[in-house]
Amino acid sequence: MMKDYKIRMLVVSTVFSVLPLFAHAAEANLKERNIVTTGHAQVFIPETVATTQLAINETGRNADDIQKSVRVKADKLVKALKAAQLTTSIETISFSVNPQWSYPNGVAKLDGYSANYSLQVKSSLTDAGKIIDLAMDNATTSVNGPSLSASDKERSAAELEAIRLASLDAKKQAEASLSALGLHSTQVKQITVVSVGSHNQPQPRYAMNMAKFDAQSAPTTPIEGGKEGINAEVNLTIGY
Repeated sequence: MMKDYKIRMLVVSTVFSVLPLFAHAAEANLKERNIVTTGHAQVFIPETVATTQLAINETGRNADDIQKSVRVKADKLVKALKAAQLTTSIETISFSVNPQWSYPNGVAKLDGYSANYSLQVKSSLTDAGKIIDLAMDNATTSVNGPSLSASDKERSAAELEAIRLASLDAKKQAEASLSALGLHSTQVKQITVVSVGSHNQPQPRYAMNMAKFDAQSAPTTPIEGGKEGINAEVNLTIGY
C-alpha cells in the first residue's frame, strides 16, 4: 500500500509540475499573432542596349557560286562593322545553303539554291541607326530589329531597388492594418521575395529590306528607346 501511495503521489506531483509549462506554451501561442502582407513595386529604367540581326541572302543556279558570293559579302560586312567600332559584340547566327524545289505536275524539279548568312550585333542605342545604315551599305539584304533593352548593370540595380520598394509597401500595408485596429507590430518574422525581374519582352523597333532602301534619300536611321519596367513582389510576415 505504501508503495502504491508513493507512486500516486509521484504521478500527481509530475502532473502539477508540467501544468505550468503547458500554460506558458498556451500563453506564448496566444501572443504569437502574425499578419502577412504582400508588397509590389515597379521601377522603370531606360533602354540603352540595341540588338540587331543582319542577313545576306542570295539565290542562284549553282550552289558553289552562291556560297562563295555570300561568303565574300559576309566577310566584307564583318570587316566593315569591326572597322567602324560601333558594336559591343558580333555573333554569327547561321550560314546555310539549301536547294530550291518546285513541283510542276507533281514532279520534283530543282530550280537552284539559296544561301543565307545571318549575324547578330549588339550596340548602344545611339549607334543602332548607324549600324543599320552601315550594314545596308555593305551587302546586307535584310535587317530585323533592333530589339531594345536595359543594360545588365542597370537592370541589376533596378531589381534591388524594386525589392526595397516592395518591402516598404508590404510594411506600410501591415502598419496601416494594425494601426486601424489599435495594434502594434513587434518584429518581422519572415521575408519572402516572391518574384523580381522584367516582364517586358524586347520588341523589334525596325525592319528593312534592301529593295526598299535608298541611302541617298534619308539621314541616319533614327532609333528611339523607351523604358523597361522591373517588377518585384515581396511577402512579409510580421508579429503583433
